[in-house]
Amino acid sequence: MKAGVIGVSALPVGRHQGENADLLLSRLLRDALGDAGVDKSEVQALFTTPEGFTVRCTKIRAARLACYMGMELRTATVVENGGASSALGVKSLVREIESGRVDVGVVFSSEVEKYDFSAPEDLPAIMDINALYLPHDCLYGLMTATAYYALSMQRYMWEYSVPHEDISRVAVLLRDNASRNPLAQYRDPITLEDILASRVISPPIRLLDCSPASDGGAAVIIASEEYIKRKRKDAVYITGIGEWHDSSHFIPPAKGITHFPAITNATAEALEAAGRKIEDVDVAEVYGVFTSSELITYEDMGFFSKGKAPEAVARGETAIDGSIPINPSGGRLSLGHPFYVTPLLEIAEIYWQLTGNAGDRQVKDPRVGLVEAEHGMMNGSIVLILEV
Repeated sequence: MKAGVIGVSALPVGRHQGENADLLLSRLLRDALGDAGVDKSEVQALFTTPEGFTVRCTKIRAARLACYMGMELRTATVVENGGASSALGVKSLVREIESGRVDVGVVFSSEVEKYDFSAPEDLPAIMDINALYLPHDCLYGLMTATAYYALSMQRYMWEYSVPHEDISRVAVLLRDNASRNPLAQYRDPITLEDILASRVISPPIRLLDCSPASDGGAAVIIASEEYIKRKRKDAVYITGIGEWHDSSHFIPPAKGITHFPAITNATAEALEAAGRKIEDVDVAEVYGVFTSSELITYEDMGFFSKGKAPEAVARGETAIDGSIPINPSGGRLSLGHPFYVTPLLEIAEIYWQLTGNAGDRQVKDPRVGLVEAEHGMMNGSIVLILEV
């Protein structure tokens, strides 16, 4: 039994400080159900994520939300595995539908991050974030993975003789895409000179090489093929899913840092499940949170050979009107990056693209879309193929 996306909703990405993350979820669910034309009484499964990375998360969130919404469910689950979490929720819901247990379900996520750690009561949240980086690294007080990605970017530049400006060019392109997206956090144009003049964060990474840590929310309604046909609804079908996790967490202790096998393996599995090749993909949304990791992801997925993605971007191949548009939403660098929500924003973008509802950033006649999400420093990856 196939599963298809029949409705989506998303909040503008940016800052939602002072708002309640659970109340945002109820708003997202209402809007997604409206988009899908589904009554909440028809929903049988709910998958969500924790409230954020930088907050002390409450427990049993899925059941609490079901109570708030007055929903009786066959499945209510919170999924947590870093940035891949909500995509893993989508996989779980698809498997529930394929088994015949569920007809209609929702995966939704919202987060309102905490940015001020000056108060003593914030110490537990600080310790939680620092503990992401394992005992031998957290001793150095790491609060983001930027230092790891900086090492990867240094190595990539050396291995393939690629100057910084060639890597950073992708950020200019993604900002142009975001300028057409009303949900994007950053829409003002930037130049290559702006990027190279921006503040150094962790050499060689500069501020405009980075994605922001954002607030946001999104919801995706998924239904069985039988339900879709019975209700005579249009859908974007999920035809292939691939998932792979490397034997590492952030920096691989004995492997390279310019190739990430989890992305390659997850992509291959998803394409095989869908009966597709990478050349069949018309539009893609990938997770890239830094300019260098964006390009490495393109290469590890097989869109370009190793070290060649910067040249492809410079030629315009990944632009909205290029041969393989990637991140027409603006990507993590300009759309913004609410960690748990990001995979659902990617799915929403591909849904809009495949249904011809992407507005000024619409790719011409796409039929096959791809979504990729990851956790750690690309240590684990999940890839979905979507088709009309």
